[in-house]
Amino acid sequence: MISNISPNLNSNKIFSWSKKNLFSSWVNSIMTIIALIFIYKVGTFFLNWAIFEADFITNFRGEIITDRTFCSKNIEIGQHGACWSIIFVRFHQFMYGFYPVEEAWRVNVIYALLPLALIGILFDKLPFRKIFIYFTFAFPFIAYFMLYGGPGLSVVATNKWGGLLVTLFLGVTGIALAFPLSIFLALGRRSNMPIVKSICVVFIEFIRGVPRQVGNYSESFEKHIGVNTPINIERGLNALYKDGGILYAPPFR
Repeated sequence: MISNISPNLNSNKIFSWSKKNLFSSWVNSIMTIIALIFIYKVGTFFLNWAIFEADFITNFRGEIITDRTFCSKNIEIGQHGACWSIIFVRFHQFMYGFYPVEEAWRVNVIYALLPLALIGILFDKLPFRKIFIYFTFAFPFIAYFMLYGGPGLSVVATNKWGGLLVTLFLGVTGIALAFPLSIFLALGRRSNMPIVKSICVVFIEFIRGVPRQVGNYSESFEKHIGVNTPINIERGLNALYKDGGILYAPPFR
């Protein structure tokens, strides 16, 4: 008897909730129908783009994808979905940049040590937290030695670094060094010693003015990953609005 009543009760609850929250008036009913149509349209488009019409290993011709030019969407413009196979083709580049394959174990060691460098600053109540904090400050120097090279390790120039490697290295280095440096600079700027105060003020103002000196996003893009580099990525929608893209660079004031 209970098993027969429970589904009915659940159905009544769902119907009552829907009537109260979704179809309580003709305005809400219209809005609910519009929202359902929108969800259906977006959902089906996303599923087709991400799964059903996407390339995972081969394109629609059955060819194994080894470069973005083999992606179905680049062969038949305006058709087909995502080209996920590029992730597998360029996985090494995403993870290591142009780091030599035979030396990639050094990057893997840094990846393995990264959680130890972060755990001390992420959790307050942690046994031996002070030791982890010390390791966080030492991590940038350990990472630089492992990645760049030194006694016992071959030198890998920084222009070979890239991908997730650079992102994590710069992120952890910034966390480990920027906080104490910012405290020293703030205290130095309020110092009564003219030389110390001047050095801190000049350093702070110089860093604030760097974006004006090094060039804009377009110059950086073309220099590192543009069509004249080995990565060879076209700007497309990533261009400025005056060049047919969607980016707008606000002026500095």
